[in-house]
Amino acid sequence: LMLSKIGEIKVRCHRNLDGKVKTLTVKQSPSGKWFAIFTVYTGSSLDKVPIKNASQVVGLDLGVKDLVFDSEGVSIANPKHLAKHERSLRVLQKNLSRKRKCSKNFQRAKLRVAKQHEHIVNTRMDFLHKLSHKYINAYDAIGIEGLNINRMLTSSFSKSILDCGWGTLGQMLFCKAESAGKTIIPVDPSMTTQECSNCEQIVYKALSERAHNCPHCGIVLQRDHNSAIVVKKRALKNLGMDNPESMPVETKPLLTL
Repeated sequence: LMLSKIGEIKVRCHRNLDGKVKTLTVKQSPSGKWFAIFTVYTGSSLDKVPIKNASQVVGLDLGVKDLVFDSEGVSIANPKHLAKHERSLRVLQKNLSRKRKCSKNFQRAKLRVAKQHEHIVNTRMDFLHKLSHKYINAYDAIGIEGLNINRMLTSSFSKSILDCGWGTLGQMLFCKAESAGKTIIPVDPSMTTQECSNCEQIVYKALSERAHNCPHCGIVLQRDHNSAIVVKKRALKNLGMDNPESMPVETKPLLTL
């Protein structure tokens, strides 16, 4: 890589550059690694894939226990990346606090902490990339809640929300959808957990209640599944489509919650 005022630098190229290079950013991570990030122009984006029926649309409900619960009844458990490595991170940070600043031991301990943080970020990003890729490949349109994540970070669940990476997942979905010609439909997130996906009546539930039991139509669903179906219905409404396929068939009580 040839950089002006610096000269030639040996680099490890992860992929070929497809398109015309527009910008180059060189940055250093806290762990000491250097990265060269290219922005390239590849031409006009793909035409949108036509959405012919409701089966091509899925609604996603984001949560803390289950990172994603979709309208088809599929749940993706929260890997809790930070919680898995929190103990080792705490040990490294405690070891760092005991070192004298500006000493060589302090710099070594600081580097170990930075590498541990980087490992946590990399595992989270890898998981979110694979998850977003899965949904973009499987569906032509994806309905997601237009959450105000910054406002939600003022709650007691802020640490768990940040560990989930809701905002990053949303960005990945939008980015991959643009490249694949798919459609992302943000919907109004208000009352998605309280509205019945079958009769559209409001059924108030506390956060601790994990089942949706509608007294109006008698339907019983897992709380997050019901919310995901509501998200799909709102996405279909934004597309101007009916939603006959999102109506649950099973109305018997859930065996496990």
